[in-house]
Amino acid sequence: EFDKDVQLMFNNCITFNIGQDGTWFRTEARRQNKIFKGTILPQAQSILKNETVKRRKKLGKEVEEDEPPAEILPKKRKRTALSFVDKAKADAAKSKMNLKKHEAEGITSLTADNVEPLASSQSKRRKKNVEIPSIPSLALMLIADPFVTRLLLDKCLNAIKSSIIPDKKLPGEHHSLPSVLQLLHLTQYSVDICAVKGGEFQIPGPGFKSPTSSTDNVICADNVAYASLRRYAPLIGKIMLDIKVDMRMSVGGDLYDVAVETKLDRKPTLSNAWVDAASLCVVRALIEGVLVDLLRPGRSTEQAFVAQFSRLEIVLETFGAVSIMHDRACWMSITQALLSHKAKLSSVIRDLVTQTWVKWLKQSANEDTTRVSSMNSALHEIFIFLLNEWGSLGNVVMPVDNRLSLSMNAAEAVSACSGNNITTKLAAFAQAWHASTKDEKKSAFTGIRKEYEKMLRDVPSDRAIQWKEAVGVDDKSLSMLDGDLGGKEEETP
Repeated sequence: EFDKDVQLMFNNCITFNIGQDGTWFRTEARRQNKIFKGTILPQAQSILKNETVKRRKKLGKEVEEDEPPAEILPKKRKRTALSFVDKAKADAAKSKMNLKKHEAEGITSLTADNVEPLASSQSKRRKKNVEIPSIPSLALMLIADPFVTRLLLDKCLNAIKSSIIPDKKLPGEHHSLPSVLQLLHLTQYSVDICAVKGGEFQIPGPGFKSPTSSTDNVICADNVAYASLRRYAPLIGKIMLDIKVDMRMSVGGDLYDVAVETKLDRKPTLSNAWVDAASLCVVRALIEGVLVDLLRPGRSTEQAFVAQFSRLEIVLETFGAVSIMHDRACWMSITQALLSHKAKLSSVIRDLVTQTWVKWLKQSANEDTTRVSSMNSALHEIFIFLLNEWGSLGNVVMPVDNRLSLSMNAAEAVSACSGNNITTKLAAFAQAWHASTKDEKKSAFTGIRKEYEKMLRDVPSDRAIQWKEAVGVDDKSLSMLDGDLGGKEEETP
C-alpha cells in the first residue's frame, strides 16, 4: 500500500502540473520516482522485514516470561523486589510500544476537533551530500499545488470569519488554524526545498512560541510562523470585523441610524501595524483573499465599499509594489470577481478599483529597485484584459471613452517607471511596443501589446488612430524609432 500511495503521488504530480510552469515539477517527480524505486523502497522493505522479525521475537519472549507453563513452574513463585522491577520495565516497554503505534496511526484518526500541528524538527548533525529527498519534501510537492493552496487559504479565512470573530477567540486557540497556517508556510518554501537537497529539509514550528535560539537552522521559518499566527492573524480578523461593521453602518444596515445620530468617525486602518509584513507571502495571500471576497456580488454596497476598500488598499500597499505587481493569481482572481457582476457592476466600485489599479502601476516610479518592473508586469497585462472584458459587454459597464482614457493612463504610468533617459513621458511605452513587434517570442511585452491591439479593434477606427498617435505607436512614430535605434532591436526592461 505504501508503494501504491507514493506512485499515486508522483503520477498526480506529473499529470496535474501542466504547461510550462509545471515543467520543473514533472521533471523532478520523474527523477525522484527513480530514486524511490531504486533506493528508498528496497531499503524500506528491508527495514520493515528486519523490524518485524525483531518484534515477533521480542513479543514471543515476553509471553514466555509472563506466563510460564504449569509443568515447569507448578508452585507459585514468591514475589520479590526484583520481580516487581522486571514487571515495571516490561510495562514501560509495552506502553512505549503502544505510544509509538498511536503516533504512527495518529494522522488517520484525526478529527475536525483534533488537528494538531506538525512537530518541529530538532537540530541534528546530518550527513553531507544527501541526495535522497525526505518524505516531508516529497509531500510538499502535493501541498504546493495551486488548487490545494487555494483550499488551505479559504479554510483560514473561513476559520477567522465564522469561528474566531464570533467566539472572540485568539487565532492560536483555534483547533485547526495554526495547523493550516503551518502547511501554508511550508508551501511557501516548497520550490526551494525540492530544488535543493530535500534530505536536509526540517519542519518549522507552528508559531505558538517565539523562537529564541539563533543557532537553529529553521529560525527564520519559525519567525515567519510566529509572526503570522500571533501578530498578523489577529489583525486580519480585525480588518474582517471592520468590514462587517462598515456594512452594518451603511444605508440599510442595522447600525445606520446610530451612526448618523452619533456622527461616529471610525479610525482607518493603521499602516504602521503592517510595516514588517512585506515578506510574509501567506499573510499577503490572506489579505488578497479578503479583497477578492469583498468584490464578489452581494458582498457590499456602494456606500460601505468606499470605506472597506480603503482599509484593504492601505494594507496591500505596505507589501510593496513588486510583490503585488507580479502576483498574477491575485489579479486574475480580482478580475473574475469583478466580471461576475456582469452588467450590474456599480460605477462607484468600477471607478474606485480602476483608479487604484492605475495608482499601483505608478507606485514603482518612486522605488529605484522597481523602476522598470511595471511595464511587463502581470498588473499591467491583466488591467487591459479587464478593460477588454468589460468592453465585450457593450457600453453599459465601460464606455469606449473610459476604456481609451484608462488605457492611456496605464501607458503613462508604466512609462514613468522606465528611467531618466527618456525624453517624453510615453517614449518607453513606444519602445517596448516597437521591440515586441520585431521579436514577439523574445519580448516580454508581446502579451500586453496583443491586449492593447484587441482593445483597439473593438473601438471605432478613427478613435484607434488617435489613440496610437497620442501614445506614439502609430506607423509613422514606429518608423522613426527604427531610424533612432539604427536598425537594432531594443526593448525596455
